[in-house]
Amino acid sequence: MFSLMVVILQLTAESFAAGVVSEDWKQDLCLGNNGIWRQRIQITIKNDRDTPATGDVISIKIGSAPGEAALVGVQTDALRLCNEAGQELLWAVTDKNGQMIRRGAIPSGSTLHIPADCPARAQTKYRLYFDNPDAWAVPDFLNVQFGLRNGGVEEGDGETLFGWKHDAPDAQHKATWVEERPHSGKRCLKTVVAEGAEPTWISTRQSNIRIEGGARYLMRAWVKAENVKGWAGWYIHVGNAQNYQLIGPMLNAGAGTYDWKEVRAEFTAPKEANVADLGTVLRG
Repeated sequence: MFSLMVVILQLTAESFAAGVVSEDWKQDLCLGNNGIWRQRIQITIKNDRDTPATGDVISIKIGSAPGEAALVGVQTDALRLCNEAGQELLWAVTDKNGQMIRRGAIPSGSTLHIPADCPARAQTKYRLYFDNPDAWAVPDFLNVQFGLRNGGVEEGDGETLFGWKHDAPDAQHKATWVEERPHSGKRCLKTVVAEGAEPTWISTRQSNIRIEGGARYLMRAWVKAENVKGWAGWYIHVGNAQNYQLIGPMLNAGAGTYDWKEVRAEFTAPKEANVADLGTVLRG
């Protein structure tokens, strides 16, 4: 298990026009559109490990509490992240549902994600610039892995379920997000396979879930079925960029008709694993 301690210091805004900006205050940041950056946050990262941090993603809550980045209401378009050498780095901001924020004002409950590069038993500093009304939005963002998002499948907008993706439907196989007799809350996932359809995998899935290699995990889920022939339940694939399925526990609830019942799988993630994919299963 690794440990990275993050300390955030909110600097006082300085006025470029008044000529009091320090020499290390960068104004030649990308896509500035000839505007100036009026504020910044200094982020000090301390690496408590015996090994260097190389691109480890640090997630910092956005808010007004101690240890949080005071960025609520700030325009995402103008965010620019630099290391101590002044090199610009990729970053990401996500809302409370894990959805990427690429433009506009940052809402309360959001999170800032930055890459940590820091020698062992050392510390390094980053500077996050903002408050440039003329700046254009950047085109590229940090690729961030998250833990399980929207595990209760309650969060969404209209017919769009946050954090999950349905397999493409056909005339005989369909995965949806519904309000039909959920296990709890107001919503659940529903998969329908027509009678006599050719067997295939149809699912609602979530990918790119961050895990810790060597850690022990328990996955719990619930399944309800009507006239199922074949497999019904959940799956999880645990792996890495080279092999997405080092292990693949199945949570099989069985065939037939039954009300909601719990399925579970306990497993130890392989030491080389760092990511998981999971989803519903209806094979039939």
